[in-house]
Amino acid sequence: MTSQASTEVLRESKKLPIVVAWGKKRVHIGELEFLKNGSLVFESRFHSDDRVGPTIEFGTSNFKDSKFHNRGTDKIANVNRGFHVTLHPAEGANSAAMHFREHYPGDILFRREIDWFPVKTPFNLVRLFTMPLDTCSISQKQVSIETAIDPTYKDSLELVVDIFPRDTKTAVPYKNSAEAWGHCPNYRVRLSIMLAKQRTSALIYWPEDDRLSL
Repeated sequence: MTSQASTEVLRESKKLPIVVAWGKKRVHIGELEFLKNGSLVFESRFHSDDRVGPTIEFGTSNFKDSKFHNRGTDKIANVNRGFHVTLHPAEGANSAAMHFREHYPGDILFRREIDWFPVKTPFNLVRLFTMPLDTCSISQKQVSIETAIDPTYKDSLELVVDIFPRDTKTAVPYKNSAEAWGHCPNYRVRLSIMLAKQRTSALIYWPEDDRLSL
C-alpha cells in the first residue's frame, strides 16, 4: 500500500467523507463532522441505518501483537437505527466525554468521561475494522485519503482516529499506514488507514479508561 498524507479543514456542521481508492473502485468508510461547540462526530458507514441488525453486541477485548482479541460478549442492546461516536467538551453540568450512541433521538449506549478539552496530549478516539473489501459497496464519492491499495487485496482495512493538540507539527505514523489530517479550531484529527490482513466483521473499538494516550 502506498500513501501520501492529505490535509482537510473540518468545517462546522459539514461532514467530511472518508473514502479510499481500491484499484479503480472507491470505498466509503465513514464521515467526520465538527460541531460549533468543539464536538467531533465520527460515523461508520458500516454501522449506518441500512447495515445494522436488530441488536448489537458489546464486549471487552485485549490489544496484543497488533491485534484485538475479543474476550466475549458483556451485553446485547436492541437498536432501531445506526450509530455514531461523539467527542464532547465539558458544557454546563456535563463533563467532557466520548459517547457511543444511536442516531438521534436514540440512546447513549456507552459513555467514557475523559478530560480531553482543550487537547494537551495526543490520544486515540476509536478504531474501526471494515468489512472485507470484496464485500463492500462501491462509492462514487471523491477519494479523501490518498492511498493506493493493491486491487488483489480483498481483506479488511483498519481505520484509526486520533486526536492531537492544534499546534502539532509532526507525529510518528503507524507502520505501513496512509494518513489524512483534519484541522479544527482547537485540535487536529489524524485518520490512519492500514491493511488489517484478516477478514473481519465491521468492528468498532475504543479505550474504556480515562487515560489519554495513543
